[in-house]
Amino acid sequence: PETVKKPDELLAAAQIVTLQDVRQDGSDPRDLGLTILKEDPKARTNTDHDKNPLFRPDPGFDPWHERQNYTPDGRRIVVTRFEDGDAGRIERIWMTDADGRNAAPLPLDGREPGDWDTDPTFSPDGTRLAFTRTSPGGIGPEAGPSRVLIADVASGAILDEIKPPEGQAEGDDAQPTWSS
Repeated sequence: PETVKKPDELLAAAQIVTLQDVRQDGSDPRDLGLTILKEDPKARTNTDHDKNPLFRPDPGFDPWHERQNYTPDGRRIVVTRFEDGDAGRIERIWMTDADGRNAAPLPLDGREPGDWDTDPTFSPDGTRLAFTRTSPGGIGPEAGPSRVLIADVASGAILDEIKPPEGQAEGDDAQPTWSS
């Protein structure tokens, strides 16, 4: 990473994390060039689990809440990506070709400016996307509840929401998956 000279000290700059790809057998690793998040430089040297900057970074940096998933045909990837928004840093789901080209945000209905959309996973037929929406987004006590939603991939329309069990409405849901 780059370093920045301050009076009598060197500070590590944020590690910019990009989308990576590798074949199942471990061959052909490649950087797809799509920026995913800005890692807190303290994450490299932290040994205090209570101050874990990977998941609780300083302001201006992003937590490692990143996920990606291939379409069932392997031609495209959905990926969660942090970006600057009107409400500060937000996390959105983007779709890109498997080689990293033609990246664009996936328009998902009902999204508020400060929401975080994460954990995207395709249905076995590739027509629906299950994902987690945290509204408002964030980590710790600043974050709102997270819910699993099901969207139509072609239109972004929300088709369903997984309701928490009775008596657990205050809990969070995350990391959905499908069975075939």
